[in-house]
Amino acid sequence: MRYLFRSALFVLLPLATIPPAALAQDSCGMGGCTAGERTETAPISETERRLSEQEVFVMASEIMAVTGLRNTFKIEETMDVYNAAAYLEDQERWIGFNPLWVRQFKDLPTDDRWPLYAVIAHEIGHHLMGHTILPGGSRPATELEADEYAGFVLHALGADLEDAQRLWHDFSAEASASHPGRGQRLAAVSEGWHRSAGRAGLALPVATAPAPDADSPQSIRQRDEAASEAPSRATDVIAETRRPELPGQAVCAPLPKGGLRGRLCASSAVAVDHVARLTDGDRRAPWTEQDPGAGAGSRLLFEFARPISAQQLTIVNGDNSDEKAFRRNARLEGITLRGSNGHSRVIVVRDNRREQSWTLAGFEGVEWIEVTVDSVIEGRRYDTLAVSRLRIE
Repeated sequence: MRYLFRSALFVLLPLATIPPAALAQDSCGMGGCTAGERTETAPISETERRLSEQEVFVMASEIMAVTGLRNTFKIEETMDVYNAAAYLEDQERWIGFNPLWVRQFKDLPTDDRWPLYAVIAHEIGHHLMGHTILPGGSRPATELEADEYAGFVLHALGADLEDAQRLWHDFSAEASASHPGRGQRLAAVSEGWHRSAGRAGLALPVATAPAPDADSPQSIRQRDEAASEAPSRATDVIAETRRPELPGQAVCAPLPKGGLRGRLCASSAVAVDHVARLTDGDRRAPWTEQDPGAGAGSRLLFEFARPISAQQLTIVNGDNSDEKAFRRNARLEGITLRGSNGHSRVIVVRDNRREQSWTLAGFEGVEWIEVTVDSVIEGRRYDTLAVSRLRIE
């Protein structure tokens, strides 16, 4: 029997026993449950439903990559929750989401989609901390634990503290039997965010950083080198990885003047000037991969003349010479970034012609960053992956 864990975690009732009228009157989500009819909008098409399920799965994979675990969650759309919910079915872990709520983030860049990442991270936190196997439904303590986990993940994905807390500002200031008040929840998100920042060795805001715990490990940059004679903890150090080997047909081009010094190599390309198209200012001339297939498995390698701290990734997807060319060729869907310091990040790329950007955290002091194409959207006519811009700054 399936149990739907509602209101950001659950109401422990079999779905089949919940009267339809009750579902229509209760709008439950991370912020709690409120009485009243849901706001109706245009219906979701089958195509939108499929794409939204796929996108939530990829975003969940990005979140799981932060923890070093594979994404084994099952994803489905459901109108029985306000935004998302975590639940178990047949001993499998599920995340259900409301496609109408998700649709508001369609075509937005990552920096405007942090509330969606926050919801998914919160639900994943419930699963990872075993909340979904506990009886009794949502409770303030478990909600705060999931909030803290979401704050930790959002920092690791590149959100600043204001963006990480954005979703929680709309929640009720008053606590309930199932959910804490807004102030407690914002504090929990902040705690997780700062804990992630400290482990990454990043500078913390003096006014808001939590007081250091004498028993907790210090970050690499916080540690006094003169006093650091004891072996460091494994969580403080990310082992460097070996430079990726490129195939013999790889083509390299220097990075453009005025920016980072180094070169960009593609596992396949027509010529050097085609690789250079990824980093020049002309978004109408794309790089195209030349290996058999639609492009999944293609690799790009940024090699820097000296170690850098990457700040931003910018992508213009597809062939942007015109709309027909964009649809005829394959486009990026999912990529993985891996740095020489061992840090990695999974990114989902939107299927449109606009410029998209992501802030990068964790790629500090890297000598190279490898970009691997995990999945593509196949073109209507050509079996060739095209990308008009892919820059790291």
